[in-house]
Amino acid sequence: MLIGLGQDLQLVSAMASATALREPGVFFTDDECAHVAASSTPEATLAGLFSAKEALFKALPEQTGSYWTDIELIHERRGAVTVRLHGALDAAFRANRWQARVSISHSGEYASAVAVIWPAPATPPASAPEPGASAMTYEPSTTTMWVRPNDLDSLGHVNNATVLEYLENGRWDWMFKNGIRPGKRVIAVVARIEVDYRRMIATRQVRVETTLEHQPDPDEIAYQVVFRQQVIPIEDNPSLPAVLARVQVGFFDTEAGALATVDDFFHVQQ
Repeated sequence: MLIGLGQDLQLVSAMASATALREPGVFFTDDECAHVAASSTPEATLAGLFSAKEALFKALPEQTGSYWTDIELIHERRGAVTVRLHGALDAAFRANRWQARVSISHSGEYASAVAVIWPAPATPPASAPEPGASAMTYEPSTTTMWVRPNDLDSLGHVNNATVLEYLENGRWDWMFKNGIRPGKRVIAVVARIEVDYRRMIATRQVRVETTLEHQPDPDEIAYQVVFRQQVIPIEDNPSLPAVLARVQVGFFDTEAGALATVDDFFHVQQ
């Protein structure tokens, strides 16, 4: 079932005078602006990205109160574009179990894009793995932590940098609750972290919820996993997160001095 379809067309030459589009954090993220700056045809690249975001907004079946930077377009090695969502838009897609894809085309003086939104496939029921296969089905975790006096800044709010410690504690709690005991040879390393600070934390306790974004496929060699996390003040509107985070984690073999796989970290004796 198709949720939404959007299409947009932009004149490349019009991008030359659109200086506001090049300001990081307004229409495009820092990484998107860097991608435009590195392009041999920056106006065409800018027009394509702008068209893709317009198309995706047009495909939305409802308003979400989102920003332009809530849509981030990632260029893969072979030129394909994937969609990474942030903030309110990400929350809407997760709540409705939607997924999106965009396609960008250039022809002469024009750049166009098509965006589609459709339901994410239902998670199949767990089944017994084949002998020797990795059974990688993990459950979300929730842990509660006290806000320590030295966590607060001069205004009595939890310092933003301290939130990173809360998130790390949440990931350790997730590992232990899922029976993962990391060793000394293969270690987990945070490769990228995106944090959306929604409101201040000024309570005595917080709840950290941690979920694996995608269950790894045992038949696929993977080198990274992504966690979705949120920090919720317990005494102050406990249904409304103060922090939303997306944490990309890679794995490193300290003896071999090389990247390790997800299976190496989760299952191989260390």
